Amino acid sequence: MLKGSLMKQSKSKQMHGRFNEINKLIIDLCKEKLNDEYKDMCLQLCITLFRKRPSPITTGDTNIWACEIIYAIGTVNFLFDSSEKLHIKSKELYEWFGIPGSTGNEKSKQFRDLLKTEVFERKWILPSKMKEIFKEQLSRWNCIVEVKT
Repeated sequence: MLKGSLMKQSKSKQMHGRFNEINKLIIDLCKEKLNDEYKDMCLQLCITLFRKRPSPITTGDTNIWACEIIYAIGTVNFLFDSSEKLHIKSKELYEWFGIPGSTGNEKSKQFRDLLKTEVFERKWILPSKMKEIFKEQLSRWNCIVEVKT
């Protein structure tokens, strides 16, 4: 009985260690390349993945997990679109984490499938991006109303 309890505690410590390591990587990249809004949303996604049972983050390279969390949030929010105010190239993201582009592309597809995320996945849209979308839609509706009247 005691042996099982000790094993559980050990696994829990390992999970917290991985969680902290992935979070630190996310925080460091967001501090250097992105902003607090991205950091908060990426950390929220990390928490969501750790709460999943079984958690997919228990294995694999923590650099890849941190990178793919940021990539997923970035994809939903058009981070890789150079017409956006805040943007980076996916290649730059992969390089920052020391991940070859081919590995990053393969893992990002698997990761999006795991999360079932798509562009404009409401749950993962940054609050500032949501405001932009709302303003844009409101502007379009106003144009339609003006044309009809």
